[in-house]
Amino acid sequence: MKYITPHLTPNLALSLCVSAIATFIPNAHTASAHAASAHSFAPSRLSQNPNFLAKADGELIPRKLSDAEIKQVLPQLTGWSVVHGKLHRSFKFADFIQAFGFLTKVAIAAEKLGHHPEIYNVYNLVTLDLTTHDVGGISRLDIELAKQINGF
Repeated sequence: MKYITPHLTPNLALSLCVSAIATFIPNAHTASAHAASAHSFAPSRLSQNPNFLAKADGELIPRKLSDAEIKQVLPQLTGWSVVHGKLHRSFKFADFIQAFGFLTKVAIAAEKLGHHPEIYNVYNLVTLDLTTHDVGGISRLDIELAKQINGF
């Protein structure tokens, strides 16, 4: 019998991760729906909120934080620094399995927020960069995700 091993593309890897998460975490497949609903606030209320901006299409996005705001909150984010305008932190684990387990937790938290980090992983090393691309810098979403990641 001949076995064919498919080439592991990024999309296939993501599909496998989502399937694995859905297997072990009840209702994980609904995280995207929850994340989407978390951003569907009443426009009239949010348009007056200084933490959000309205794009031309009416979509509300978080506001870019000022350097002073970032300096004020950074001491609360143990291990994080600002590198190239992004929240940055590296983690070292005992082995690849522990690193991947951590990344799975990060993926679930990110999906619930509807906000995804830049991830770099080599064996037991994980580096995360958090930025809000829509605003070209760090927003409250990045701060919230960093806080959640620190809780793992």
